[in-house]
Amino acid sequence: MCRPATVFSFQFFPAKVPATQKIKAIPGASVVLRPSAKTNKLAVGSESGGAKKKSEPAKKETLREQFAAIPRDLKRLWVNKVFVCRVANDAIDMLVVSGYFTFAPKYLEYHFRMSPAQAGKWNGMASISAVVSGALIGGIVIRRLKLQPKHVALMICFSSFMISICYFFLMMVTCEPRNLFSVTGPDNMLLVNSSCGNGCNCDRTPFSPVCDQSTGLNYYSPCHAGCSQSFTRSDGAKNATYYGGCSCLAPPGWKFSDPLDSVSALPTTMDDLDTVFPERNENDGVLKRGFCEGGCSGFMIYVIISTCFKFIGALPFSGNQMLSFRIVDQDLKSLSKAVRTLVASLFAFIPGPIIMGALFDSACRLWNTQSCGAKGACLVYDLDSLRLKMHLYVAIVKTAACVMDVYVYYKVRNMKFERKVEPEPVAEPQSVPTGSVRDLTAFD
Repeated sequence: MCRPATVFSFQFFPAKVPATQKIKAIPGASVVLRPSAKTNKLAVGSESGGAKKKSEPAKKETLREQFAAIPRDLKRLWVNKVFVCRVANDAIDMLVVSGYFTFAPKYLEYHFRMSPAQAGKWNGMASISAVVSGALIGGIVIRRLKLQPKHVALMICFSSFMISICYFFLMMVTCEPRNLFSVTGPDNMLLVNSSCGNGCNCDRTPFSPVCDQSTGLNYYSPCHAGCSQSFTRSDGAKNATYYGGCSCLAPPGWKFSDPLDSVSALPTTMDDLDTVFPERNENDGVLKRGFCEGGCSGFMIYVIISTCFKFIGALPFSGNQMLSFRIVDQDLKSLSKAVRTLVASLFAFIPGPIIMGALFDSACRLWNTQSCGAKGACLVYDLDSLRLKMHLYVAIVKTAACVMDVYVYYKVRNMKFERKVEPEPVAEPQSVPTGSVRDLTAFD
């Protein structure tokens, strides 16, 4: 998802880097630019010609010297308070990205009653379109307006603040949970076994939900509903599996707070069912495989808000990279990038999904039990608890990042992207032979 945004954003970096040194004309000689015979690069010399003087290449450090300088360079980085703040901010941002974006499809699936394919499609379309367009527009704005570090820092602060607000709004987008025929047992977990189905030995029955379309209730499996037969019926463009003779259905008006034993008095034969409930229709006692269908009106609201905050979060992407390189010395740019990547990997990409997964597990109400008795995957979530925990966690984390962004702005408010470099002293005229030629690459 982030690679397309990276590719597009790099197109809006400055086409030319401001020169760190200026070439000064030598007194007494007119400077002429012409291609060098050996290097095919522009060279500077006098019109009268003369012998060429090769510039001596700078002495390169050996591999041992480079490794020996790493501790010293790392110390230079970690004493830079602005750099440390940016590293912590990057880790916090990646903590949110790695956790939220990993579990977002699963949240859409359970909360808005969608299939895994639909949840993945909507999440991918919204994320890619928002991030790519945000990074593209943000890069154009930074380049056209020639924004300085203080402007970029303000853009980052605004982005973090708006993302925090968006997550607080997402906590308010609710959806009616699926009604599963069950009661609350110990440890706030759901119990699905009733006395009506005790003789069916449903304890080891795998989770296969069925829907009572007449009441909108879902049952753990056809066994738990007391169904004795199954058949296939055309349901529009495809065939659907139905179960009949279901004798352990909840009575009309059953509420989640009622005990499961209330179904024990239900009639067990179709004749008795006609006597007790003479107003029933042909679908009474017949269940359809799968959860009860029905969307949620808040889905599009959730998609629009989430797309907006992803777009806003991608606006300062290219400026964030430029600012991160500007706050360190020129010779530490590559090392600073390596340190930021290492810190983000250790403290964001690894713990991010673990923390979000723990939040999901804490909202589970019914666990799948494997044949060996071990706990498997979660089958039913407390959607209200999950919605609050997930979005409140991300909102608090982004608020902390916003506070650090304010500190970075305070430190870089007088900084410019162009670095000031002291010019080298000009050589004495008598020390330069007439007609000498120097390769311009020596000044790059």
